[in-house]
Amino acid sequence: MHFFSVAASLAISTALAARGSPSRSLLQARTVAVHILTPPTDGTTPAAGTIDAEVCSSAQVTAIKNGITDARNMATFAIQVLGVENMQKSNGFFWLFGGDGSTATPDGVAERFKFVLNLNDPDLITSTKPYENSATDLIFTCIPGTAKLYANTVNVNRPTTSNTAPTLNLIRLSSLGLANTESYVDAAQRITTSGDISQAFPVSNGVPQPPIAFTLVHEVQHADPLLDNPQVNHFADQLGADGKRAYGIKQVQQMSPNLKKLNPQNYAFFALLAQSNSEFFDPQKCYVGEQLGSRAPLQCSDIVNGFPGDFTLDYFADGNDA
Repeated sequence: MHFFSVAASLAISTALAARGSPSRSLLQARTVAVHILTPPTDGTTPAAGTIDAEVCSSAQVTAIKNGITDARNMATFAIQVLGVENMQKSNGFFWLFGGDGSTATPDGVAERFKFVLNLNDPDLITSTKPYENSATDLIFTCIPGTAKLYANTVNVNRPTTSNTAPTLNLIRLSSLGLANTESYVDAAQRITTSGDISQAFPVSNGVPQPPIAFTLVHEVQHADPLLDNPQVNHFADQLGADGKRAYGIKQVQQMSPNLKKLNPQNYAFFALLAQSNSEFFDPQKCYVGEQLGSRAPLQCSDIVNGFPGDFTLDYFADGNDA
């Protein structure tokens, strides 16, 4: 059965139009200087194994720039969907952020997408040195070789298992993280058409490849320069019911309800599914429990037991407690 419901989509589109665009304060970008590391132009070669050696090719620069634009669009649409009245009563919101003990609210979730809008248009740099210990500079680098991860976020003065004293704010993207250059909209359309969430992540050599925008929505939740208050807003990947970090669609739904709103991957899946199946987030058509004053039959039977699928995206794990 296809997920797509024309009537439901029209209903939520009408609700969005009635509610209007997100407020200016919610969509206002923070002043963060974003950079992409590229090869030196003076003929020198950075030492292997250093961050300055993680230079991006022209094709990778284009992919990152397009990915940033796509991530902002993804976040903007998610914010609009979250603005529908009583959004928290929808089945879709329940599976990704609700449950007994959950304190998640649509406004609180929307705040996390606001951080994605702080990804300003990047410039190109050839050295990271001028940006050491800066709280307002964020650098994209491209990990050489075939690292078994999509991305790794590093923050100034936030130790990880492999770096006890970081001096740079980085989002390091691997060849895997940059492999899928399609828009998240195209990925979402395959979900709409097939009813299979895994179709948004084409597999190459046994590894699912997320759209860059999906990866960036996740990584932004780790990136201190993009957050209003890093001491409060910084999120680390949370453990699911299986004791592993929750990256797969089944894991993010079955984790403890109080942890859902703290897990970066829940936001990435929300934004993707809001685009593919906005009807699941329509509290008038797809609601938890019996609609007040209604004897209507069960709605949204496709997700009565949660979003279907049991695939994982384990390459979001990078060995660091980001």
